Amino acid sequence: MYCKNCGKELPDDARFCPECGEQIADGDIEQKKEVYEKEPQFEPDHSNTQMRMMKSGIFILAGVLIIVVIACFAYISQKGREAEMRAVQEEKERAEEQAKEAEAARIKAEEEKQAAQEEAAQAKESVTEPAQEKPVSTVNNNYYYYQGSHYGEHDYYDNVQVDGYLWPTDEYYLTYGDLEGMDQDTVEAVRNEIYARHGYAFEKKRWRNYFGSKSWYYRDNSCTQEVAKSRMNSVEKANLETIVDYEKHMGWR
Repeated sequence: MYCKNCGKELPDDARFCPECGEQIADGDIEQKKEVYEKEPQFEPDHSNTQMRMMKSGIFILAGVLIIVVIACFAYISQKGREAEMRAVQEEKERAEEQAKEAEAARIKAEEEKQAAQEEAAQAKESVTEPAQEKPVSTVNNNYYYYQGSHYGEHDYYDNVQVDGYLWPTDEYYLTYGDLEGMDQDTVEAVRNEIYARHGYAFEKKRWRNYFGSKSWYYRDNSCTQEVAKSRMNSVEKANLETIVDYEKHMGWR
């Protein structure tokens, strides 16, 4: 049985509660016992509350992490798109710059070609002018073919002086009339003499030997045709073009 005041379990024959000193009546003892038997006391369970709080915290943390991951992914994607757009724009700008440079180079080449054609045309016109006709007397005695009285097959090999030239191609404009009567080998010699004036390194043995025998010739091993042309004056360039045209006219080219 139990005390009706404090609920202390009592011996069956107790008349006072050893815990609180309450007098125990028979009826109260039975009633109290029934109450305690019917209504057992329970201590509050805090474990479930803590578990729920932990689960809520986990869900909240997981949600925050998901949001952070999504935000990071969106940021990275945006930066990637921006980088890709910059790369495309830079490539476009490079292509436009290359196109501009190519166009500028084309225009420059056209201008240079046109200037060269105009210069050549002027040179041809000046050849036909009376003022450019071959004079009767020689400039000096070092030009073998200048007076046009020595035309013969390859006679320049033996008769041109060591310090002499075939023709003053650096100061006098040649005409077709000057070349008529010369054979192919002689015309070629006059043409090669223009190159030899500037140290052209001949590959053919015959021209190496011929010009090598002249006191004025200095062989420049680095001198190609293009280098020699870059050293020529306007008269020499015009004469070179006249000789080449004449050789084509004669079927020698």
